[in-house]
Amino acid sequence: MSAHAYAYRVGAPTHSKATLYAAEVAGAAMWWWILWHLWHEPEHITGEFEYPDPAKWTDAELGIPEE
Repeated sequence: MSAHAYAYRVGAPTHSKATLYAAEVAGAAMWWWILWHLWHEPEHITGEFEYPDPAKWTDAELGIPEE
């Protein structure tokens, strides 16, 4: 037999309050890290380039035929 807790045809053993609080703190820290970096460094998602000015595009670049 193993020394670990197991659950066969019974409910899983409950976690201690310390484990639950640690899981909440770890989850909160993870989401803080993700949202902080998405807010302060959006280039990770959008890319590190200047968005082109659409007013400078020519008709040929836009596929508009000449009149």
